[in-house]
Amino acid sequence: MLTRRRALAGVLAASVPGMVSAEQGAPRRARSLTLPEVPALDLGRATRHGSVQLGAVRLFFAQFGEGEPVLLLHGGFGHSGHWSRQVEALSGRYHVTVVDTRGHGRSPVDTKLFGFPAFAADAVALLDHLGLGKVAVAGWSDGAITALQLAMLRPERVARIFAFGANTTLDGLVPGGSRTPLFAQYVARCRRDYRALSPHPERWPDLAAGLGAMWRREPNWPWRRLAAIRVPVTVAMAEFDEIIRPDHARRIAAAIPGSRLVALTGLSHFAPMQDPDSFNAALLTSLAAT
Repeated sequence: MLTRRRALAGVLAASVPGMVSAEQGAPRRARSLTLPEVPALDLGRATRHGSVQLGAVRLFFAQFGEGEPVLLLHGGFGHSGHWSRQVEALSGRYHVTVVDTRGHGRSPVDTKLFGFPAFAADAVALLDHLGLGKVAVAGWSDGAITALQLAMLRPERVARIFAFGANTTLDGLVPGGSRTPLFAQYVARCRRDYRALSPHPERWPDLAAGLGAMWRREPNWPWRRLAAIRVPVTVAMAEFDEIIRPDHARRIAAAIPGSRLVALTGLSHFAPMQDPDSFNAALLTSLAAT
């Protein structure tokens, strides 16, 4: 087993700039096993925030700063507050919009329909409501998948994409990755936050059931769909991602014409919390790319 792990680490180090061997990476492994708390969104600094009814769902959103528009999409079970460190870093030069995905955070479970096409449609409906046309989209996990779904369904609304921790087929997931202690800690924290944020905290089981069913069937895109994307894309991967297979992230980047692959060393699927400075630097570089 140890030999196989070392071999895999060697392949990663040779294949992805910034990746290192298992021996070199050992001192950084500890950080990838942490889940630091993040500060709450400072809604007092928001230029606009609230909840809006969009068809069958009601979504919470908040906007910060001025400049080119950027939409941040959080991960499964999470909420917009998980982006607080990124909002701090971006809002000095960008007009940042965060949103609680349907059923998450301050957005109540109003429907049993959970799926990435629905999430993408919600994002477009929110952009319409806010009067935003073409935006850069940064997504984490489910949010990254939603960003890629947007590029497929509504490319005219997407300026560029930063996709961290995405899978595009079910076999891109690490077997048992969602059963790791760190993932369990993340879900427990999300449930705690849900009790504090949701207007209907008793609907947590409905959210869990909806997401569970979605994750068992989606996403499962043919690679030709990624090859048809013409939006500039940065695919970001973490060295110790416990959810996404590293070879899968590389394959996503290879499938999308002209995409960039960025490796975040010493971090896991929760990189935006574990090392916001490194994550934000990669995100800002992606947003500034021409």
